[in-house]
Order: sequence, then C-alpha cells, then structure tokens
Amino acid sequence: ATINCRLTVSCNTVSSAPYVTTITGMANNNNPATAGGPSPYFVTCGGITRPSNQITDTSGVSTPFTFSAGGQLSVKPYSVSESDWNFTVAAGGIVSSASAQPAKAAAGAGIRNFVTWIDVSHDTLSAATELMVLSGSTVIYRLKLQTAASEGKLISLPTPLKGGVNEAINIQLSASVTGGVFVSCGGYSSV
Repeated sequence: ATINCRLTVSCNTVSSAPYVTTITGMANNNNPATAGGPSPYFVTCGGITRPSNQITDTSGVSTPFTFSAGGQLSVKPYSVSESDWNFTVAAGGIVSSASAQPAKAAAGAGIRNFVTWIDVSHDTLSAATELMVLSGSTVIYRLKLQTAASEGKLISLPTPLKGGVNEAINIQLSASVTGGVFVSCGGYSSV
C-alpha cells in the first residue's frame, strides 16, 4: 500500500515568525496498517550503507548519513567499523629484533592506513631503544623506551597518523634489545 506522508521541520523564529518547511509526498508502506490505523513505518530517514569508507574524494560535496553494513548509523570518529583494523605483536613481544613487524598490510590502490591508538609496555630492557611506527619504511611516529620495565601506556591520537597511499603500517624498534616489547595498535583504512 502507498500512504501520503508529510514531514514538517521547524526551528525557533525567523523575522519574529515561526519558520516552518513542509515536505509532502508518497511513501511506500511495506507493512500496511489496519483500516484507519497509523502505519508503524511512517517516517524513514535514509542514508548510504557502506561496507568500507568512501573511496573517492568528496571534498566540497554534501554526503548522506553513513550506515554500517549491519544498518547502524555511523557516528563514531574516523570511519565505519568495517574499515577498522587492529594489531597485537606475537606472544613474548618483540625480543632481540630491530626488524619491521607488519601491523597492517597495504590497503590497496588509492587507500591509506591511519593509526588512531597505540598501546605499549615492556619488560626490563638491556638498553634504551625507540619504538617506531612506519608507513612502508618511513617513520611517522617515534617513542623512547627506557630500560626500566613499563606497564601499558595507551596513546590516543585525536589526529590520526596518516600512512602513505597503498603503504603498509609497520612497527619497529630502533635497536635490538633483550626483554619483550609489547605493542598493540589500531586504526582504519580510507582515502
């Protein structure tokens, strides 16, 4: 059945009179109400369902509400949940290695990986070292680790670390040390 619907939007006052805009039209009612009764689906707010973030630049263009693939309105910072990623080093942490540890593979042509948080702790280390976050082989974040054992330190990045286009995010120590370094991090992929 098709029903008539009307949406009225009003705000405070404009020129000392209420400002009211009325939009009328037809709405498809997939669940007809009983005769004379109201429809349980009278007003619908629409948007776009995205299984990942927008993959083209939308600068200067108005965009609709974004919903996750599960139908939830996405109001979280940065991205829809389907574009989120996270990483944790293997059990025992990074020990006696200054090699890059892959945290997030390259996301594909035109897509960047962003890092929004890092959590780090470590056992007693044989020497001070630096924890580096890399986009490909370029350092985009550096944190000094002293020799004394350290409990978890969560670093939230309100301005995300921005990886290069189609580059992996890697974690690396500046020097090989004994004692485990435990790193977790996460972010999202987008243009």
